[in-house]
Amino acid sequence: MPSYSLRGRIAETLREAILNGTLEEGQRLVERSLAAQLGASLTAVREALIELEMEGFIQKRRNASTYVTKLTLEDAEKIFAVRSALEAYAVEQAALVPGRSISNASRRDTSRCRKQLAPTTAKLFAERLCLA
Repeated sequence: MPSYSLRGRIAETLREAILNGTLEEGQRLVERSLAAQLGASLTAVREALIELEMEGFIQKRRNASTYVTKLTLEDAEKIFAVRSALEAYAVEQAALVPGRSISNASRRDTSRCRKQLAPTTAKLFAERLCLA
């Protein structure tokens, strides 16, 4: 559900910039610069940064600056282990219809998809980490 508050729009803009690489891992974020670039108040930018920090996209260092979170290979492996389990569960739940159950063929298809997608996704993410 899209956010129509100024804070939400700023957070979404920054989130997208992080995800598409416009804001790079480890890059320092200066609140005044962001406010000027986005045509917003410092308060709105600070609120958006708090949201992004809670989501793990950025890290604020005490008495210092704010940086885009830099993931380690270990972080990426943990993320993909959880993601793989959640995606498989989501597929299984989506296949359930009240009064019906997943057939053995559907279970095999779900398992096959899980095995094929997880390594590909993890490989692409690992390549991005290595290029950073």
